[in-house]
Amino acid sequence: MGMRSQRKVWRDISTAKKLGQAPLAAPSVFNFYTPDFAPQGEISDIGLTAPEFKLTTSNYLLQIQNLIWQMSGATGGGRKKLWAYDASDFLKAQKTSTDLVALVDERFFGQTMSDALRQRLIKLLDNSLNRKPALSRVRGTLYVALTSPEFFAEEAIV
Repeated sequence: MGMRSQRKVWRDISTAKKLGQAPLAAPSVFNFYTPDFAPQGEISDIGLTAPEFKLTTSNYLLQIQNLIWQMSGATGGGRKKLWAYDASDFLKAQKTSTDLVALVDERFFGQTMSDALRQRLIKLLDNSLNRKPALSRVRGTLYVALTSPEFFAEEAIV
């Protein structure tokens, strides 16, 4: 599932404002992170560094979640949008909750989704999103999956 531009020319969607970074806008050769950054608290107290936390603020976390919600509904469906994705595979799969969750697992988690998240998404589809229109079921499932701590965590896939 790739995003595609609805226009012929790249147009920045305020990624610097929303995410703290933008294409070709790194302040140094070290990219957006200074290699010795350590946030206050437990990490710096034990002498470790965590450069990626230079950009992790409560504001950016909220902006990222808002952007994920916005993009999960960007299917190009008649409205003029900057970005769109082909939702046809997801719309077909949403007929059964297990099929849709399996597709999200395959496309976004590389088939490493935990049983806990899988069950949470199936329960969401079977209960809260049960009688919603197809696109609402897809959008709600994508949003919950893509804003889960499991999706944001950087872990080695074994």
